[in-house]
Amino acid sequence: MNDLSKAMQSSEKSQPVSLTVASSTTLTTSLCVTDDAEQSDVDGYLVKRINRVLKIGFQQDWTAEERADVVNEYRRALRHHPKWVLAQAIDLAVRSSQNRPTPGNINAAAYSVTKSIHDEIRRRQSNTDRQRDASRIPTSKDEASAIMAASGFTPKQFDAVKKRPLAGSMAQLDDYDSAPTEAHWTTRVADDSQQMIALRKARSENKMMRASIEHAKRIGGAA
Repeated sequence: MNDLSKAMQSSEKSQPVSLTVASSTTLTTSLCVTDDAEQSDVDGYLVKRINRVLKIGFQQDWTAEERADVVNEYRRALRHHPKWVLAQAIDLAVRSSQNRPTPGNINAAAYSVTKSIHDEIRRRQSNTDRQRDASRIPTSKDEASAIMAASGFTPKQFDAVKKRPLAGSMAQLDDYDSAPTEAHWTTRVADDSQQMIALRKARSENKMMRASIEHAKRIGGAA
């Protein structure tokens, strides 16, 4: 029997725990039957309470065996609740049901009784999840870089992706990045060479190139 059930023996209709003080473990166990001794106590309590509940309203002409079967159906449907929940739930179901409360009526009442505890457990779990997520957020650029590197991403690799967007694997990126860079041919020839003269002529005859050059001049003049 859990501590809460023991505490409820003297006053089964009291609020079992303080939602702001009790630990999450205490809140969770307050909603469960935790051992065989407590289960036996719950079963005995249910048999007594349900026998009284069955006297509400029209009295069926049951044999003793039939009545025992009905009581057992109630017990099987409700025995997962701790005693303090059953005490309040049966009271609530009797008050709110127009006829004799069914196991479904009592289970629904049990949810109403325990809703505040379920809500508090969910609220705490949500806070824990948010705190865990917040702890994963890097607090500095170096920490962020370390997390990215540990996951296999580095600035060098991002740069390689930009240079070779069609690469199909990390190995291809690495091969590209490690390959020697060849200087453009314009850096290897003289400015007055035939190749450079031809290049400048081609640029001057290209409308888009001329427009670009004129635009650059205008910007330079404005500056």
